[in-house]
Amino acid sequence: MADPAPFGSKGSLRAALTAGTARLSRRLTQRRHRDSPRAVFLAQGVGRPPSIALIRILGNDLLPRHAHDQTLQNLRFILDNEPDFENCRKLFVVNRLFAPEREREIVTILEAAGARYLRLPFLGDEYAATRWTMSGFDTQGFFRSDRFDRLSQHLQTHARIWACSNQVRYAMNVNGARNLALQWGATVADWTVPLDSNCIFDRAAYDALSESCACRPDLPCRIVPMLRLSDNADFFRDDLPAGEEEPQLAMHRFAGETFDLAFPYGLDDKSHLLKRLEVEGPWQRWKRPPWMPVPGPSLNRHLFSWTGTAVKRLSSGPQGLEKPSAQPQRYRARNLAILNTIRLLNDMFGTSDPELSRLILGHLRDLDLDALSRA
Repeated sequence: MADPAPFGSKGSLRAALTAGTARLSRRLTQRRHRDSPRAVFLAQGVGRPPSIALIRILGNDLLPRHAHDQTLQNLRFILDNEPDFENCRKLFVVNRLFAPEREREIVTILEAAGARYLRLPFLGDEYAATRWTMSGFDTQGFFRSDRFDRLSQHLQTHARIWACSNQVRYAMNVNGARNLALQWGATVADWTVPLDSNCIFDRAAYDALSESCACRPDLPCRIVPMLRLSDNADFFRDDLPAGEEEPQLAMHRFAGETFDLAFPYGLDDKSHLLKRLEVEGPWQRWKRPPWMPVPGPSLNRHLFSWTGTAVKRLSSGPQGLEKPSAQPQRYRARNLAILNTIRLLNDMFGTSDPELSRLILGHLRDLDLDALSRA
């Protein structure tokens, strides 16, 4: 994520015109697609109840963005409270958990529930061998330069995360795990939903997804809106106001779509695909720093539909960060959590370049966490 587009009448008008153009382009593309050989092949499932794999990716709790046990507690909540759905497989990816005791607790819960899971191990020697990323910066001394000092705090943080993006890709591995989920799901179901670990379906949201997949199987992608909960007890309510959150995605097994591994957690890891599909939303206005790659259009550009009913996202723990108004604090907390985690892992397992680690992450030792609550 990056800074949003400016507000005001000109910005609003420009955004409205851009959104209108995108909607027109989507309608025209879908109309041309409807009679294509690929669409005819996919449409053979019209009217047949689709099979769906819900695959949750269980990752590390990153402080201060998450509570220290949010993955564990939310997993228990999901197993206890999510309904059983027809034509549905529920699977789990245990994704590079670097705390062995926490990994054992999660695996024990999954096995007690009879849940099927894949485990991706975290190996300290593999982590320590990851290289730092200087591509995109004009000089090796970028982080000591006046150019870096002139950047906004937001862009300085962005640049630090990009510099340690190989470490982030290994330790947090969100897009690697999502791609594994798509491959696994394609072997057991028509559609796969690679879910963030805190997401939970109620019956209305699952039925909306299933109906959408059954009615238009010729469109290989589904966009599932997401509703962020401040309190897990709100899962049982049906009167919650909608918000504009980054949605979840469902892919047909013949969509041929993947999440780009070039984008690590925290840096457009999911939104890059929303951009490539040209899904309307605030992510289309997020600016791209010059050191980041440019995502090209997807072969499935415009070939999606929204499901209409939101999947719910359980609370990550810290009070106040789940409110819609707390998006800036949530974003800063996530960035700090990423960098703090990488510093911790470098201290525990070593790093390929200790000098770069000190240069890029050394400032974290003096950070005031209370600053996260300030706008």
